[in-house]
Amino acid sequence: MKARKGNVRRQRPAPMPKKLCSALLLALATCTTPAWAQRNDALQAYSISAGDLASALDQLASQSKVQIIYPAELVRGKRAPAVSGQQTWREALQRLLAGSGLEWGFVNDTTVVIRQGAAPVTSQPQAAVRNTPARTQSVETEVQDLERLTVTGTRIRGAAVASPVIVQTQEQMRAAGQNNLGEVARSLPQSFAGGQNPGVVDPEQNNGGGSSFNLRGLGSDATLTLLNGRRLAYNGANQAVDVSSIPLAAVDRVEVVADGASALYGSDAVGGVANIILLRDFDGLHTTARLGTATDGGFTQQQYSGVAGTTWNSGGVLLALDFSRNTAVDAADRDFTSALDGDQTLYPRNVQRTALASAHHQVSPLIGVSIDAILNDRDTRTASAFSVASPPTFFGAIAEAETRSFVVSPQLDISLSDAWDLNVSGTYAGDKRQGNDRAFNNGGLRDTALAMYDNTTKVLEVSATGSLGRLNGNLIRVALGGGYRSAHLDQSLDVVTATTTTSLSEFSNSRDSYYGFGELEIPVILPANDSIVSRLTITGALRYEDYGRGDDLATPKVGVIVGISDAIEIKGSWGRSFKAPTLYEQFRIPSAYVYPANFFGVTTPGATVIMLGGGNSDLTTENATTWSVSADARPALLNGGKIGASYYNIRYKDRVVSPVTSLVTVFTTPGLQQIVTYNPTTQEIADAASIAPLGLQLGIPLSYDPAAVFAIVDSRYLNAARQDIEGVDVFVDHLIETERVGQFTLSLIGTYLESTQTFLPGAEPIDRAGTVFNPPHWRIRGGVTWSQDGAAANATVNYMSSLRDSRFQPEDLLDPLTTVDLTARYAFPNEGGILGGLELAVSALNVFNTRPRVMRTTSATAVPYDLANHSALGRVVNFTLGKSW
Repeated sequence: MKARKGNVRRQRPAPMPKKLCSALLLALATCTTPAWAQRNDALQAYSISAGDLASALDQLASQSKVQIIYPAELVRGKRAPAVSGQQTWREALQRLLAGSGLEWGFVNDTTVVIRQGAAPVTSQPQAAVRNTPARTQSVETEVQDLERLTVTGTRIRGAAVASPVIVQTQEQMRAAGQNNLGEVARSLPQSFAGGQNPGVVDPEQNNGGGSSFNLRGLGSDATLTLLNGRRLAYNGANQAVDVSSIPLAAVDRVEVVADGASALYGSDAVGGVANIILLRDFDGLHTTARLGTATDGGFTQQQYSGVAGTTWNSGGVLLALDFSRNTAVDAADRDFTSALDGDQTLYPRNVQRTALASAHHQVSPLIGVSIDAILNDRDTRTASAFSVASPPTFFGAIAEAETRSFVVSPQLDISLSDAWDLNVSGTYAGDKRQGNDRAFNNGGLRDTALAMYDNTTKVLEVSATGSLGRLNGNLIRVALGGGYRSAHLDQSLDVVTATTTTSLSEFSNSRDSYYGFGELEIPVILPANDSIVSRLTITGALRYEDYGRGDDLATPKVGVIVGISDAIEIKGSWGRSFKAPTLYEQFRIPSAYVYPANFFGVTTPGATVIMLGGGNSDLTTENATTWSVSADARPALLNGGKIGASYYNIRYKDRVVSPVTSLVTVFTTPGLQQIVTYNPTTQEIADAASIAPLGLQLGIPLSYDPAAVFAIVDSRYLNAARQDIEGVDVFVDHLIETERVGQFTLSLIGTYLESTQTFLPGAEPIDRAGTVFNPPHWRIRGGVTWSQDGAAANATVNYMSSLRDSRFQPEDLLDPLTTVDLTARYAFPNEGGILGGLELAVSALNVFNTRPRVMRTTSATAVPYDLANHSALGRVVNFTLGKSW
């Protein structure tokens, strides 16, 4: 058990006598403080890079000449922060171990040993710093941050991340009164609420009532969503991932890298990556019951959840169940929609049931296995009125959808050596939505549309991480891997009448891809200890992906991290990202519909417009160039708190679009005139009808006359658009601890965004940011949380800047919108008895009942507010009862 001075001795599993000797040494270590320690406890300059704990201990041993002994399995998978500057070796060691659940003790005059701490490690960063000396509070908080940040944005375990990372823990979500991941996604300023969001009652954007992340407003399909670092099945037609199917009770945290990441993860990561991390270890049983209601009427919600788990020396298992139900919000429930038919849905009825299981086990010191599995079942219902004078069941539609989804993700981890680990993982996931849309005319059932979207995802991946040697005493680390991914979509649309069944669309197509990737981390350590630059790390990644059909591409990313003293860190990254077209965009059956011209703002009596739509099998990948620069500071006046800002820039080209986004502006937008044929001839009308297998169809009941066709508008999907996005993110995080009045956590996260889009070559750019149905220029969310002796309270302010409605002239301006959320909680000590382990909570979201900004509409039956940015729910009050058993 001897170790040379300055080296780390890594223990392999020992026979029982040796283990007994080790235990005796550990016992002795708690009772002695050698004189050597006092002679060698002098200040010294240290420079230890952040990353794997084993590597950090190695660096400390080399620089301090202290002998350090620890079992290899004890530190496997743990990470350590960067340590630099003048300090004692004991202070440096304490900083490396802070937050890891490990502690150290003396074996003899020249040797220390690392061992498991007496108290379990909490996953809540606030608890991790409680009752610690002021000198180490910021260090422990930093360790907790690093444990989160190093999961997403890199394939190398414990590596530095050159892109800004946003972390939301379950504790933070609960403190803010959030009850599902859909609410979390919509509250994040960097994530736009448009697209897949239950409040967007538009079957083209959200069929099935799901929720998704939509970073930078680029679309839910341009944000990659992962579960424990692995892909999920797409939901519906738009290649989004429904995060509301994952129960919040089983979530440890959500990590968001709002920067292009295709070099690491492949397609879809143009806007960034949202990684949902499940709880890993949970002992006991916790149940929750919640009742909530909107005070203006509608949206009465109930939710029941339970999470149970147990752990053992080499693993653990967790099970979670969640059931939720909410009633709809109808137009009659809100005074600002009084002009609509009262039965028209503003927010859908929803019933959801979810089961989740997660387990991990260390089969041997060298082999570990884990598996995550989820089953989800959701039913939704919406009603649409086609007239303000009659209900949907007279002239309108009732849409009901049933969504069933699942995911199974096993993983095998093999330790090849002290320096290299092998990982084999797989995913099989599915999401099937079946819709039943009944259309009514004059009080009778006109037809029933039966729509089905069945998505399947399969992934098999092999990767290895390890070191390539040292540079200036620091490990150069690398990740290498490759895999296979398959995405499959079955889609069908049948229209059933009293006499016939017509198939409007039916296809079954897959996209298979093969890929390889590599990532490198080079920590450059400057020799001068008194240099102003205390850290310099260079990162790089490259991914090659082959989609078949000649669609193959390589995407690079490079980054640099510079530490200035211990207080400032500057990061920069540049890379390329891509998104494959959705299977729906490629293979959707072309259509040709005839609409009244007044839908387009044309006042000619009796005129009609033919609108072409549908898929395009010739679509290619969308491509983007992204770069960002960020700076984080921990000024002394914040006593361990952090402030930061970042600039981001995205140049997104070859975007797949259906050029028409608003019917009323088609004939007034100069750039769109290239897709319009005015006063078409009989032959041009026949050619337009020939692209659609079903020929010309009437969008609504009307009499069709070819001589009355005002124009043909070709809005089929094509690679044509370009979008330019840039902006600034700001962050503030500060913890204040007092002896008398408890602990205060101050936080602020905000984003400023500029965005323009060019739909067709030669067209003028159109402002997207700051206009209705698009992200606002500013979104800011700031809050304060107070806690003491089991009691906690939170106040959060959400600000959204004004929006321009450029659909009309002169333009309208919707005023800024500010809402306030309040939450109060009390947890009784878990000391037995009826009240032991009981937690009570009450929250009021949008406590001042701020209403959506009313705007003009393009039709009498359209809702008079921006449903992508503003919510019809109003004030929602929740009462929650939780119990730990």
